[in-house]
Amino acid sequence: MKIRILLASNAFVVSGIALATVAFLLFTSNAIVASNQKAELVNAAKEALFRRIVLRDEYLVHRGEYDRQRLLEALPVLASRLEGAKAAFTQGDDAGILKAMRGNESAVTSIYRKLFAIDARAATAGRARYLLDEYERRLLSQLLIRSYRLNDDATNLERNQISRSDLLRRRFEYILMAGSILTVVFVVVNGSMARGSISRGFERVLRGTREIGGGNLGYRLEADRVDEMGELAGEINSMASKLMLTVRNLEREAEQRKAAEEQVLGLIASLEERVKARTAELASANRELEAFAYSISHDLKAPLRSIEGFSRMVLEDYDERLDDEGKRLLGVILDSAARLDTLISDILSLSRIGRIEITLSRVDMRSMAEAAYGETALPGEKEKIIFTLADIPPAFCDPTLIRQVWMNLVSNAVKYTSRSERRVIRIDAEKTETETMYRVADSGAGFNMAYADKLFGIFQRLHAVEEFEGTGVGLAIVKRIMERHGGKVGAEGKVGEGASFWFSLPALHMAGEDSDGNG
Repeated sequence: MKIRILLASNAFVVSGIALATVAFLLFTSNAIVASNQKAELVNAAKEALFRRIVLRDEYLVHRGEYDRQRLLEALPVLASRLEGAKAAFTQGDDAGILKAMRGNESAVTSIYRKLFAIDARAATAGRARYLLDEYERRLLSQLLIRSYRLNDDATNLERNQISRSDLLRRRFEYILMAGSILTVVFVVVNGSMARGSISRGFERVLRGTREIGGGNLGYRLEADRVDEMGELAGEINSMASKLMLTVRNLEREAEQRKAAEEQVLGLIASLEERVKARTAELASANRELEAFAYSISHDLKAPLRSIEGFSRMVLEDYDERLDDEGKRLLGVILDSAARLDTLISDILSLSRIGRIEITLSRVDMRSMAEAAYGETALPGEKEKIIFTLADIPPAFCDPTLIRQVWMNLVSNAVKYTSRSERRVIRIDAEKTETETMYRVADSGAGFNMAYADKLFGIFQRLHAVEEFEGTGVGLAIVKRIMERHGGKVGAEGKVGEGASFWFSLPALHMAGEDSDGNG
């Protein structure tokens, strides 16, 4: 028999015994409750009977109106309680006793009423109440006899209920004890049998698993049993076979992996050498490119100054000989030379940012932003601009480079609001656990967000030079400076409604407020 079937049958039998025991206990308990309720009814009847006996004695002694009235009020109480107990006592001797009590009670009530009538006639006739005639003495004798019978019946009825309650309690205890003993005996006997069967199977499985776990993958357990232990032995044998096959495959894979690792290590070593060589070449190329840009920029400035100087000399010395078209062309040359000079200066600034050594220190960002606005906005413009500067937090950064960031962003805000009817510039900041974001927002020309990714590229402009002057290098400088600080840049805007440019510094740059460092 399988273990689970054995255990299930044991559980079923134990449950049946428990249910049967509980059913008998519930039945007995209900009988005890009913017996207790009957006993309470009998006690209530005896209490009413005892009170009426007391009132009867007082009445027979004094024969007064007060005593008669109290007795008259007590008469229906016993009858009412006996009537209420009628539904509880319907079978056996108890029903007969209760019936006799009700008969005696009815007779007693009738006797009392006859005595009350005699007292009433005696009072009317003026006869002394203590003089009793033969009829009245017979009534009193019948009253005492009926009262004694009522008391005896109540006592017998109470004794029957006490005996029945004791019998039911003993039965309850016997049933509980018998159910417990039967359950324990069955559990012990069947548990011993099941434990012996299971223990032997576990010992066999334990020996086999120890052999297999010790490395003897060729060991096989005996799987002759038809219960779960036999199934477990078969599964362990199957697992051992699969494990042996897996170990052999792993050994082959380990050999192949070792050969592959040796090959990869060789490739890595070769790749590292190539990367070092390429890195050195790239660094050299960058240095040469920066040096070339710097040299070209410087070389361009000399002829550019000559062009500008000679053009200005011609314009001044030959002003009377030149017509309006000649003067216009010379003006175009001067403006183009000035823009080219600015462009060359910006390119030089951009190339120097990659080589400059960063010095980190605590920077009052609010004062620096306010100074940038003071330098870029002309006095006449300040009267037309609504400028708002929030209480922005300080930063830990390079003051020279961050000043260039503020100058470029604030000057752009002043420039692109120049054609707006209402010129508004607001500078604020937002601080989080990881970074602090500084923002310059304006109500200027704005831009199309479809081209937002081009804003920070070199020579990228979204507005014509005739609309707003510039070289397209300023925002590229801002981006390069933020990259040197490990920060980020971004912008949002809408055509005709303004733009918002922001840059952020990591929390690392906010930690050293009282110390300086190099990076």
